[in-house]
Amino acid sequence: MQSLNAKHYIYLVATFLLGGILILLMGRKHHKHADADQASPTYSAKIDTSKPAEPAKIDLDKRVEDTAAENAGDTVLLEKSEVAAPASEGNPCAHIAKQRNMLFAITGILSIVSLVLGSTMIVQSQRTEQFNAGTYRTLLQTTLANGRVFEKGVAFPHFTPTSYGHADAAWQQGIQEMKVQTGAQWIEIPILFSQATNSDTHVEPSLSTPNVATFIEGIQRAHALGYKVFFVPLVTVRIAGGWSGGIDLPTPQLQRAWFDNYWNALKPYAQAAQTNNVEQMAVATELQVLQNQVPAELWNQLFMRAAGVFTFTRTYDMNWSSLVLPMPAWLKSPLFDMIGVSSYISLTDVNRLVPTEQIPQLWQEKIKNPLDNLSIQFGKKVLITEIGYRNTSDALYQTWLKSTSAPPDPQLQAQAYNATLLNVFSDPHIGGTFFWGWDNADQFTIKGQPAVQVLQNWYSRSS
Repeated sequence: MQSLNAKHYIYLVATFLLGGILILLMGRKHHKHADADQASPTYSAKIDTSKPAEPAKIDLDKRVEDTAAENAGDTVLLEKSEVAAPASEGNPCAHIAKQRNMLFAITGILSIVSLVLGSTMIVQSQRTEQFNAGTYRTLLQTTLANGRVFEKGVAFPHFTPTSYGHADAAWQQGIQEMKVQTGAQWIEIPILFSQATNSDTHVEPSLSTPNVATFIEGIQRAHALGYKVFFVPLVTVRIAGGWSGGIDLPTPQLQRAWFDNYWNALKPYAQAAQTNNVEQMAVATELQVLQNQVPAELWNQLFMRAAGVFTFTRTYDMNWSSLVLPMPAWLKSPLFDMIGVSSYISLTDVNRLVPTEQIPQLWQEKIKNPLDNLSIQFGKKVLITEIGYRNTSDALYQTWLKSTSAPPDPQLQAQAYNATLLNVFSDPHIGGTFFWGWDNADQFTIKGQPAVQVLQNWYSRSS
């Protein structure tokens, strides 16, 4: 429950003031009635109220004579008639007390009504404030949860200090061409950090890391073209075959140092993303060993830090090879919205020719079913944050390899793209696809390939 703010206190004070005013008004009305009763010509006598009067048949003639004899100089002017009356009607104080009790009862009821109305105003105010806080993000998350948005994305990676900025003409012009030809509505912008070894705790920018200024220029260019932006931080290890999934930190001291340094490297980019209204951000990517090695406390601290800076949609992106490993419980954390998966899963166990009509069924068995199960297990949508196929004849085998010596086969690449979208485009468990990549992506590149038309066919449809 939210604590009361200044507005709520104003409502409460106003409620009690209203009750007080009602009491004063009723009290004033009470005094007016009392004055009127005392000024009535029916009563002009001194009345001894020390003894309560008893109900009786009153002989007014005798009462006048007795009173005159006992109280010389006093005058009682009463109409001569015989009436049967209770003592309260002959006693103005009792009459006034009865009125007072009635008035206080009415005042109490009105005060209760006023308090209920004030409380209702507070509840409504809290609900209004809860809606207004982060409205954009709430609406986006609701839309995703209801399955009305499928993120139609393509990645276009560039890894130099000036990548994505005005000086990067190939990227600045290329993303316009990419949008027209593929129909993509989202663009993935990766930022690459690095560290020296798998056990090193120093995560830092390198010569492959675009600086914050050019990152901002890239965001602004993408938004100007009508893209929504997905910011994805990556970490590479500067050894042969180095990969973020191999980072291994066996002690609590190393783990804490790494998470602190990683956040320090990421924070300026997260702040820039927030300031420039980036729609979505991955908090971390493919940290396979650390997922189960590092306690949930450090993971949740990282997600809280990210949430404190970046308030739009957040993901954690795992690698496809994690799907066969124990899943950490922190994947249920409400501090991020979707579970991303880099889905480079082979469709064949050996390099072989697969008939075109069998590719969608293989894709369902090998990829769709595990991703759907992951979504169901953790109650979150799965976002395919990276997927790609080489434009070679072995595209369905060892799909994570960026290049092989196999002969070109761009049609097979297009068929794999079609099988992907055929399986996930209407899948309520899948939040979207980001294909790697438009250009500068080795044999995964689709620029100028038949796969571009496949994307146009699918991405031009309403989701």
